[in-house]
Amino acid sequence: MIRPEEELREILNRALDAISANCYEHIYDKRNGRQVAWHYERDLERLNACCPDSHIVTEDHYWGIVQDCLEVALENPKASYKAPINNECSHHEALGLEMFAFVVQLEDFTRPIYTKFCLKERSDGEWYVSIDCHT
Repeated sequence: MIRPEEELREILNRALDAISANCYEHIYDKRNGRQVAWHYERDLERLNACCPDSHIVTEDHYWGIVQDCLEVALENPKASYKAPINNECSHHEALGLEMFAFVVQLEDFTRPIYTKFCLKERSDGEWYVSIDCHT
């Protein structure tokens, strides 16, 4: 789906506002009887493999990378937007919500980063729901 630049800017600004307000979360999966962030470990492994100058090990660092990706995408939304193949989320936390994806090159990384997310309205505001953030 081709989206107008203004619409992409609005999506990115809403996502950045949610992250700035600490309204963000992962998708979770049940593994071995416990809740585990979906793709989080795999995403960290891929990000670390392409970032020779630092080691991404904390949640704060991960969310900082997500925020950096969105800020870079905002510089040229049409060029960085990549429509997901399946644009509707099938995970419980964001079931039926539209997914958005952007691909950007951050300075410290040797490969472009793919960031996919949903925006979810809750009683305490709009939340950024991370699906993927990897190289």
